[in-house]
Amino acid sequence: MAANRYHRSWLAKGTLNLGGKSFQIDCSGDSLAQSASWAEFRAAAMCVPEGPSLVSAFEVFWHNHRHLGSAYKDLIWPRWGDDVDGCFAAVKGYAASESISPIVVNARSAQARRQAQQEILASLRGPAAGVRRSILKWLFRYNEIYMSVRDNHRYYVDRNWYELRRIYLSYGDRLVEKGVLAGRDDVFFLGSAEVEAGLAGSLTGTEAGWRVSVRRNVWQTTLHLQGPKFLKGWAPFVDRAHATPAEAEGTLVGIAASPGTATEVARVVYDVRQLSEVKDGEILVTRQTDPSWTTVFGRIGGLVLETGGVLSHGTSSCREYGLPCVTAVENATAKIPNGSEVALVGSEGTVRILSAA
Repeated sequence: MAANRYHRSWLAKGTLNLGGKSFQIDCSGDSLAQSASWAEFRAAAMCVPEGPSLVSAFEVFWHNHRHLGSAYKDLIWPRWGDDVDGCFAAVKGYAASESISPIVVNARSAQARRQAQQEILASLRGPAAGVRRSILKWLFRYNEIYMSVRDNHRYYVDRNWYELRRIYLSYGDRLVEKGVLAGRDDVFFLGSAEVEAGLAGSLTGTEAGWRVSVRRNVWQTTLHLQGPKFLKGWAPFVDRAHATPAEAEGTLVGIAASPGTATEVARVVYDVRQLSEVKDGEILVTRQTDPSWTTVFGRIGGLVLETGGVLSHGTSSCREYGLPCVTAVENATAKIPNGSEVALVGSEGTVRILSAA
């Protein structure tokens, strides 16, 4: 799979590449780069020789990609444009990492793909081998072109989502000025008709506050809960009444999505803003991933997902990076304790909890 827009401006090992320029940056231990906010780091960086160039390159990068960084597509999730520290945290995570550069990973993946293609083409025999080779070459070529669209189109679609978010936040500011909302983000818990009513003066602050409070509470309560796979009428339908033998022995079972094995600490993450906390080699456990999560794939040792199939973003990225992945593990974020040691077997679709956090 071709490298998408999320890969192109990141890090070679020990070096930060931004705007076509390379910078050495210390993000280890308690260094300023690791602990500071962007505002603090920027102020300190401006006082050293290469600092202004780094600051300029970072801010150009952030401005050009400020529509990225959301956990998922929904407008409620902040983007890098809302908080520059979200972008800076992603940069710090890679700068502090000892993992192989995504540039190197992509080059190795491309080489392995070309070698596999050549082996397949060479294995064709028989009278129609030449025709079959021509067809396969054509398929290989178009597969490489269109597989990248799976993630690349989101880069541009996310621009639209970001602009919609800005529009609704502007409505939120106006509703705060009118006394209808207590905070601008409350606008995401109103429907479009309610926003219009608030702007027109027919929705009071008391009524809006009550509606926002109830809906925000429901959203917060369900944020870390996996939704039911099926509904029967208005109630969740459970397709399995009893645990499988493997589950009864403490092994979680999902879909084998990317081969390989890993035994490491599990890091449970719900929000893309938490990715800077993930350490090299850890097994990421989460609900699902979007392209904004791609920055962590060069650092993790494996992936466990609650939702998604073998063609979802997370599973495709794991195969690209050569990482084991198991998807469709029900309630994985609740069943796998954060910080516990787990054994992940991607080819079998199993996750075994070895020790508590």
